[in-house]
Amino acid sequence: MKKSSPIKKIPLTPFRKLIIDGLDVGMKKHYIKGFIEFDVTETRHSIRTYRRQSKCSLSFTAFFIACVAQALQEHKSLNSGIKKNNIIIFDDIDVSLAIEMSLNGEMCTGSAIY
Repeated sequence: MKKSSPIKKIPLTPFRKLIIDGLDVGMKKHYIKGFIEFDVTETRHSIRTYRRQSKCSLSFTAFFIACVAQALQEHKSLNSGIKKNNIIIFDDIDVSLAIEMSLNGEMCTGSAIY
C-alpha cells in the first residue's frame, strides 16, 4: 500500500470563509459557464516535430496533461481543497480527464486519471 504523501494545512481566514459561503449560495442560483479558446497551432506543430525526431508517440492530450501537472507543481496552492476550516495543499498531483467516446454508435463518457 502506498504511503500517503505529506499535506500542508492552512487555516481559512474569515474573509475566505465569507467567499466560500457566497460561492455556495451562488451555486444554487442560475449561472453562466464560460468558454475559452487558445490557438494551439504552434503547439501541434511542435508535437509533430517531436514525434518525427524522437520516433516517440506523443498525443496532444498527453502533452496537455503534462502541462497541467507541471503548472500544478509550480503553483502548489492550485492543487488544494478545503476541509472544515482549513485549506489543504496536496503534494501529490492527480489529474482526471473526462473522455467522450462512441460505443456501439452511442456517445458515452469515461474518465482517465493520470
